[in-house]
Amino acid sequence: KAVMNCFLHGGKKTRAAVVVCPGGAYKTLADYEGDVVALKYYKAGFNAFTVKYSVAEKSTFPAPLTDLSVAIKTIRANAKNWNVDSEKIAVLGFSAGGHLALSLGTLWNNPEIVKTAGCENGENKPNAIISCYGVTGARFWLYHRALFDVLTKGRTEQEGKNLLHNPKNVGAHTPPVFLWHTFNDTAVPVDEALELMSALSKH
Repeated sequence: KAVMNCFLHGGKKTRAAVVVCPGGAYKTLADYEGDVVALKYYKAGFNAFTVKYSVAEKSTFPAPLTDLSVAIKTIRANAKNWNVDSEKIAVLGFSAGGHLALSLGTLWNNPEIVKTAGCENGENKPNAIISCYGVTGARFWLYHRALFDVLTKGRTEQEGKNLLHNPKNVGAHTPPVFLWHTFNDTAVPVDEALELMSALSKH
């Protein structure tokens, strides 16, 4: 079951959708990166959603990715009633939410995600990703070891690195990405974003 707030326009006009994933280091969900952002998109003419994905002790993968996958699947299943263009669903994320959005863009067809989310036919594939100062690589999580251990509980360190490192998982299956970051970001280093840009440019 998807847990999300929905902001839907009335009438019969079909609209593109933006699915917002707040940041919060997978510890919490930052309010200022959630509904307030979704409402901005709503006012700009999009249908918008804010996903309440698993955090804290419940954030062990694949839980957050399953939550987001089920949300996308639910939106597509209700596209007609909600006046959503099912081929124009973008996922936007901030910081850790950016990592989650990018992870969906690179792992939506991962067998484990397909199974846990029940998305055998690609119902969870986003049409575009918007990453706002997103965490993009495993090095950040390894630096914050306690977070890494929670996110990858039950896996070897190498398995965890492979799972969390977005550039490694980019491929032809990855949808278009709009990526922005700042060089003076002291919380999330820009170097991994540049590495992701390089991986995306190759595909």
